Amino acid sequence: MKPLYTITADVSVGIYDNCMEIARIYTDKIVCIRPYVKWAGNTGGYAEKREVIRVKSIVDKVIEAMEDGCEDSAWAAIDRYFD
Repeated sequence: MKPLYTITADVSVGIYDNCMEIARIYTDKIVCIRPYVKWAGNTGGYAEKREVIRVKSIVDKVIEAMEDGCEDSAWAAIDRYFD
């Protein structure tokens, strides 16, 4: 199944600059690749986690924002979900 939209955002994670967050938007879900710092003892390393949004109201809101050309609004809805 091909996503309706794929959007990216530049983010900084800890000491790692120029990281990229990716959201693939489908009709029934949003698959996000989100960078983070994974700690093992006193050492942190760059890592990514895959998270899926399946809440219909959030998915619909993001699709609606993308149809209107408002990528910033789409990211805001995705970020609110994870906060």
